[in-house]
Amino acid sequence: IEDRKISEKNKNQILQEFAQLKGEINKNEDALGVLEEYKKFLERLTPSDWLQIKRKEKAEGIEQAKEKWIAEKQKQGDEDYPTGDNASVGSGRPKRPYKNLDKKSLEVEFEKQLLDDAIEGVSTYEEELYFQDPKSMLELFTDLEEKNLFLIQMNHEAEQTYESLKKHFQDIKKEKEAKIEKLE
Repeated sequence: IEDRKISEKNKNQILQEFAQLKGEINKNEDALGVLEEYKKFLERLTPSDWLQIKRKEKAEGIEQAKEKWIAEKQKQGDEDYPTGDNASVGSGRPKRPYKNLDKKSLEVEFEKQLLDDAIEGVSTYEEELYFQDPKSMLELFTDLEEKNLFLIQMNHEAEQTYESLKKHFQDIKKEKEAKIEKLE
């Protein structure tokens, strides 16, 4: 009976810990969602040419890592074969998972491992942001504000010019209509 009470107590304690951890996970997921929204906002402010350069550099880095990884797997020697889950059962010799695969199959395997972040030194996560310093963001907003104020002023001046020309046109039109009436 005492063992049952202890196990019941342990079970309740584990359930409480589980609920607490689940609450923390939900809280962290919410925080992650907010941070991802901020990241998207920053990416929208980032100059497109800088983003293109970074994406190209990343793609080139992944391509180089893929070529290196495929070359390593293709020339893997007998002493280099993986053990454990990939080892053949009962043969006494490890299984050779990459030895007989063609380049296309190795590329597919690389992509799978890349998505699982299993390739050392290569990440699918983009770490670098354009804005490293709050001052640079402040400068960008200041520049955008100045451009907007300039455009507002130019728009206002264009509207004034339009209204002035419209009034001038109507005056000329009335003048011409009056002259036409006199001639008739």
